[in-house]
Order: sequence, then structure tokens, then C-alpha cells
Amino acid sequence: MKALAMLWMALLAAAPALQAAAVVVDDGNTDEIREEVSHLKDAVGDYGRTDAEVVRMAHDLFGRMPSARIVVHANLRGWDREPTPPAAPADAARRVESADKRLAYYDKDVPAPMAKAMDYARRMQKDGRADFDQERKLSDDEMGVYNYLINVAQLGTIRMNQALSFLTTQIGDAIIYATLIHEAAHARDHQDGKLNGKDVLDGEVLAFQAQYQWLKVADPYDERICYLRTAFMTTQKENPSRLGAIGLQYLNHLAELQATKGDAKAIREMAVRLGYRDGDEHRHGGKTSA
Repeated sequence: MKALAMLWMALLAAAPALQAAAVVVDDGNTDEIREEVSHLKDAVGDYGRTDAEVVRMAHDLFGRMPSARIVVHANLRGWDREPTPPAAPADAARRVESADKRLAYYDKDVPAPMAKAMDYARRMQKDGRADFDQERKLSDDEMGVYNYLINVAQLGTIRMNQALSFLTTQIGDAIIYATLIHEAAHARDHQDGKLNGKDVLDGEVLAFQAQYQWLKVADPYDERICYLRTAFMTTQKENPSRLGAIGLQYLNHLAELQATKGDAKAIREMAVRLGYRDGDEHRHGGKTSA
């Protein structure tokens, strides 16, 4: 094989990269270019041609390439990934601060129900009503709970699984905040008279919708959670751990919520799969609920 055959190999190696970058030749001459590249390939493999001839053909071909108009799609961007998380586990105050910072960069209208739930999260954290479950009463598949007294107007308390504090070092504060806003939405609905022990599914739909709305802020392209799930699956395969298993199930649940697109019917069906039942505030089943 001629040394110049490396030229053709380089062309083949470059092709997938060009395709992945969504670069389009938009001058109507793609068939002509393909034909000339084919001739160049044949010339490289033709031992009857001299190296000088092949060099001239390649020079002529690539010398004309800059004249082609290349159109790159305006929405071309890299994979959307969550920034590197802090090294230290989070407390409730840091999660609220991180959520507010993420919201400051959101360039779309903020849904009023989500904004109201965030207000409750801020106030309850400041008043000591929202914190991690220091006594570790929550099971591995329960990420958070809003404790309140039925038929009593007094605002309740939020407790979040202690594992979430440590998972912030791998997942990040903004995505983990999804649990806090879910429980804060329950507090919101409790104060609005929309939460009771009978219509459990209605209450979960409203809370999950607030949670979904937050995920559109934290993961606008539905790619950050996807990337994190892949990373957790790889880690669990190579170096499994209890915390990693909780984190993977948590991310799987958030991805399931993303798949509902915030639709009330789809969320209700998801809540039933998670084990929620009307008239019974205790979930049944071992699926993670965030």
C-alpha cells in the first residue's frame, strides 16, 4: 500500500466526527464532491498512478473545498451536564441557596405553583421546619416527607432522607432540591386547604407537578439526569455501594417523572405505580419516591 493511502484512512476517520457535529454542505454539489472523493480513493489504490499524480488530485480536490458553503445548525451544542458538585455534603440551607442561584439563570417564566412552593421551602428552612432526617426514620426508598396534623391549620415540618445530603456531592444541590420542593408543595397545599388524608393521589399530582416544573429549571434539556444515571450505573457495576444504589434509584425516579412531561394523568399513573393509594398516606411497595 502506498504511504498516501493514509490520506484515505484519515478521511474515513474524520467522517463520523463531521456527522456528529451536524455539519451540512449546502451548495448543491454534494454528489459531485462524493464522486471526486471516490476517484481519489481509487487513485490511492491504483499502483499505476504515481505519488505525484495522487498528490495533485488531492490538492485540486481539497483546494476547492473552502469555496463550499458550510451551514452549521444554530442549535448545535454540547451535551448538557451538571456542574461539578461541591465536595462537602449539603445542609438544607445550602440546597435552598443553590436552587435560588440556579433559578436566577432561568430565562423563562416561572410557573406560579412552583414559585409558591419555593417560597415555602425558603421560609420553612429558615424557621427550622425543613431539614434532613437526623434520626434516620425514613427508609432507603423514601426521600422526603411532609409531617402535618390532619384538620389542623398549623404548618407542618419537612424531613428529607439523610442519604440526600451525601448524594449532593455526586448529583449536585440543584437536582437534589427536587425532593425539597416536592415536600414544600405539600406544605403549600396544606395551607391552601388542598391536602388531606383521603384524596392522596390528588395531593401527589400537585406535588409532583411542582417537582417536574423545578426539573425543567435544573435540567432543561432532560440530559443532566440522563448523564448522571449513566455514570451511576457504571459505578454500581464496577464498585457497588448502598449510597450508589439509593442514588441510582433516585435518578431513575426523577427520569420517570421527566417522562410524564408534567401531565396530570401520567403523573397520577406514576404515583399509583409508586404505591400511593387514596385514603392511605402510607405508600405500598419498594419503589423510590422522591
